[in-house]
Amino acid sequence: MISKAYSFLLLMLHDFHVRRTHREQFLLAQIAILKKRLQGRKLIPSPDEHNALLAHADRFGHAVDDLLLVVGLDAYRRWRREQAEGRTLSSVGRKRKANEALALVLRMIRENPGWGYLRIVGELAKLGVKIGRMTVKRISRSPFNPA
Repeated sequence: MISKAYSFLLLMLHDFHVRRTHREQFLLAQIAILKKRLQGRKLIPSPDEHNALLAHADRFGHAVDDLLLVVGLDAYRRWRREQAEGRTLSSVGRKRKANEALALVLRMIRENPGWGYLRIVGELAKLGVKIGRMTVKRISRSPFNPA
């Protein structure tokens, strides 16, 4: 009786292992697709994503050298070092312009089609809105610009 239960348990464990392996391969295939779509561009995780990865890796002792597929090993080690030093992770890159500023630029472009980028930047500066010429240019050429 014990040997039948033991055989059944081994069969169940084998089935579990096979399913888990297939699930891991499926997830790896999805990651490969995402990396291919990025075409060499950097993926910059947010501080919340940093913390989530660190928390998951903490569960198995941070032995992640062969598991890092999206984040580089150096970046991961830097996050751990910063976390150990008590530093908080901050966002990378510039802050996005406020939606009100973007709406104001679009309104000025729509209402004043003869104005150039510099004129719009100057008028916005008079209103106390700091925005660059290239930002106005990018907004005006955006496919979402109805003007």
